[in-house]
Amino acid sequence: MIKPLLEETYEYIDAVETDDRDNMREELGDMLLQSIFQAQICSEDSADPFTLDEVCDRLVDKLITRHPNVFQDDTANSNENQALQEAIDADTTLQLWERMKQQEKQRTSVLDGIAQAQGALPRSAKVAARIRKSAQPQRFDEAFHLNTENETEQLADELLDLVRRADASGIDIECALRNRLRQVEQAVRTIEQDSSEQ
Repeated sequence: MIKPLLEETYEYIDAVETDDRDNMREELGDMLLQSIFQAQICSEDSADPFTLDEVCDRLVDKLITRHPNVFQDDTANSNENQALQEAIDADTTLQLWERMKQQEKQRTSVLDGIAQAQGALPRSAKVAARIRKSAQPQRFDEAFHLNTENETEQLADELLDLVRRADASGIDIECALRNRLRQVEQAVRTIEQDSSEQ
């Protein structure tokens, strides 16, 4: 059930990053199909069924709650609404979204809600970003430096340091690595082609 969803997601990401508009259309359709399929399976669960309508209702509620600047109450003070609308930029919107999410989910740790099933690289990037955005990020520094003699753990620490540096610089490290890998793969294919022609 999970594997096809992940595969379709990765195929869509690949289409976006290679600017393949035709494939983006197809893969978005495949992702939509996966969402509908997953919801149908969940609706047939005997213990805790829910429908696609419930999923959509929850999404609408989330959007309204987390974007008061967009979905404001028309009966509210119009001057206040106007000031809120003018003050909102992309960073403020993201901060508001995160704050509303934290309140809504009643999270007690900066790490709450980070999916454990995702790959190590995106998960470490999420951890680094959450810590950087926390009220006192420096208090978590020691968690990243365990002073180990184990070579494997030392290499993992070096990777974590790279992830944190990328996060601090506003670089999506996984995207950067995927793009760089594409360049390496293209270079390998070129070398192979040149070798076969000799």
